[in-house]
Amino acid sequence: MHIGQSYVFNYRVTEADTCALTATDHIKVLSTPQIVALMEHSARELLQPALEEGEALMVQTTILSVISPVSLGAELLIEASFQGVLHGLYETDISISDLAGVVARAQLVLSPGNIKDYYQAALTRQRGI
Repeated sequence: MHIGQSYVFNYRVTEADTCALTATDHIKVLSTPQIVALMEHSARELLQPALEEGEALMVQTTILSVISPVSLGAELLIEASFQGVLHGLYETDISISDLAGVVARAQLVLSPGNIKDYYQAALTRQRGI
């Protein structure tokens, strides 16, 4: 994996992606949780080739800026770009754009780890241990 390598995909905003499902005012614009989900998906797709068998990625840090609302039906372009590895953590820059330009940007830092270890940590926490 080299710095600047990217993963790009297109996405159309659907009813299920809007604030209408999460807000009391039923605003039909792209919800912030869905923006984060699209960004996490793009980062994982970008970094997947760098992982070893049985490894997964966990988001450690997200710095998000939402610049503009996005309407139902909008066509989006999501791009994740690899920025490097620092102390074993993968750094990515992500943007979401529509026809008018960038609507959200983020920096995601992800840590690779063993899938079984992640599940075990979650179960241990659930039990309050």
